[in-house]
Amino acid sequence: MKFKLLTGKRALGSAYSKDYTEWAESLLYENVESENVAILASMGCERDPDSEAVEIYFQKSLKDLGLVVLDEKEGLKIYAKALCEQIISGDLEPEKGVSILESFYSKSDYE
Repeated sequence: MKFKLLTGKRALGSAYSKDYTEWAESLLYENVESENVAILASMGCERDPDSEAVEIYFQKSLKDLGLVVLDEKEGLKIYAKALCEQIISGDLEPEKGVSILESFYSKSDYE
């Protein structure tokens, strides 16, 4: 999982522990060396990882990598774009993608 996609899911409130651990695992495949990233990735092996511990190691990983979570508005824009690209490419069923996009309404300032 890409960092921008993860921060978009986070902004929407739909990021789960699995998303964070998959992100960390993808970094290990890219040969990123960080003890906190490795710990976060290893939490994906647990049946039900503690969400507080996942958040702690996510924040530590961000610090190690010099990353900053995007603000909510920017995160949502990037996530919406990624969802649309997945729908168009056929990687995401249109019904499921639209269902996710519907949840953006509650996060928007649109009346």
